[in-house]
Amino acid sequence: MRYGSPYGAGYGSPDNHVFARMERNEANTDVLYFFTPRAGLGNAWFGIYRNARLLFSVYVEEGETAVARVPIPWAASSVSVVALRHGHCSDPAYRIERVAAVYEAVENRRVSVQFDFKPAFDIPPEGDGGYTSAWSLSGLVQGRNCRFVEGFPTWGQLDFDIEIDGGNATVTVHKGGYEIAAGTAAIGGTPFTVTLAQRNGSGVAGSVLVSNTVAAVADATLDFRWPREMQILRDTEDPPAEVVDTVPFEGKNTARWTEPADLDSGDYWYATRPVSDTGDLGTESASLEVSVLAAPAAPADVMFIGGDAAATILGFSPSPTPGATHRLYLQEIGGELNLNDPDPAGTVFDADSVQLPAIAGYPGVARAIVRAVKDGVEERNLAVLEIEYDAAGDVVGLRPNPPGISRPSVRVEDGRTLSLRGTYDSTRELGQAVALQLFYRTKTGFYGGGGSHDFSAPAGQQNLQQAIGPVKYAELEAELPSNGRWIVGLLAATEDGTQSDPARIVEIEVFVSDEDAPAAENVTAELARI
Repeated sequence: MRYGSPYGAGYGSPDNHVFARMERNEANTDVLYFFTPRAGLGNAWFGIYRNARLLFSVYVEEGETAVARVPIPWAASSVSVVALRHGHCSDPAYRIERVAAVYEAVENRRVSVQFDFKPAFDIPPEGDGGYTSAWSLSGLVQGRNCRFVEGFPTWGQLDFDIEIDGGNATVTVHKGGYEIAAGTAAIGGTPFTVTLAQRNGSGVAGSVLVSNTVAAVADATLDFRWPREMQILRDTEDPPAEVVDTVPFEGKNTARWTEPADLDSGDYWYATRPVSDTGDLGTESASLEVSVLAAPAAPADVMFIGGDAAATILGFSPSPTPGATHRLYLQEIGGELNLNDPDPAGTVFDADSVQLPAIAGYPGVARAIVRAVKDGVEERNLAVLEIEYDAAGDVVGLRPNPPGISRPSVRVEDGRTLSLRGTYDSTRELGQAVALQLFYRTKTGFYGGGGSHDFSAPAGQQNLQQAIGPVKYAELEAELPSNGRWIVGLLAATEDGTQSDPARIVEIEVFVSDEDAPAAENVTAELARI
């Protein structure tokens, strides 16, 4: 048995999602699926998948064990059952990457309607002498436990016999000689009911009304038909009247229809109405009410506006949705960004700024997301703001992208004079670079000398020039202090001196020397004819 993700390998470890086991019943018609979600994710809906297809959803409270009864498909030799949590799963202990998430209903603006196509037994049986009527059978699946009828794609067909023995009538329903359902009842003074139980794990059961004048019948034919299509009715009033779509019958009893676009906030009523293969409108189902709550618009322009690690202040443009408030999600330095838990816990604020809790563990990078929420519905923007702190806990300005070095441009002249072209791609830069800076060190030494790197005094700096599109360049030059092997590195810098990440400095190795080359050996001169 596999569980955790219904879509196969590569989507996270099933063992990090749920603990599960299955028990198959003696009749081999269904299984009991027991599963316990991992602690730490809170209460949630779980989708139950059979062979990678969603059957239904179950709501499970944290720490509880759920039991789901899952039917086994007719004639199936193996069954895979899966429980998949609907919604966020961002804690690293439970991460399931790249899974298509279905959020809880309160966060969803598209309504799904699920229903069953129910066959009608409104065609008189053939060859039964008129003894039977009011047939009712459940569990019929076209092509599996009943025959197709050529030329009628929505029809099904079965055969049945009636045996009389000692004042009892036995009705046996079969498909090509294979028993599907059967039942026995005493012949009464008025039409009597025979209850039919499934045979051979067919899943078909029901009842039939039999005349008290019944005689033995062999190989009578029972015809029935599913609706050709199902109308989906939706309205803002009850009962719904507008037909918004139709779902054709495709041989499967259960169908699921989902709104093709997000709905506006409000209350909606849904119902279904079958249409027969002769175009007759059937009985409309009871209407269902669904309340749609639209997520508010996201805030914008989240940015650092002041403070240090003890009290970092972020500013932003509030959500334009009237009545919306905001939540903060924070990833501490070295921690994980958990989108299940706002930080500080339960914080809701309606201003255009927020103060972060005290940040520890610097130097390093913290990350924050500000989201809008209204009526319990939170929008899902992923605009992450990175805030970098130095060793003193001060906020580092937005860094530009790392630059590059055009290796064909590297030249050494006059022995130790190095020149090269640095390149810079400004695509998606956070800090706007205006110059490139050149540094050098020995192979085992540090930039700037001393016992650690010091990037405060570049050996060369030049402003960037526009090249093509977002690509810029700068020509740099430096006199290396002595002969030997040197490591040369480039950083980009903004107007206020904020450098690209020194941990990602781009480097090349060069060999320089102004020593005179030795004289040539074995030099000769002679007359030669050209």
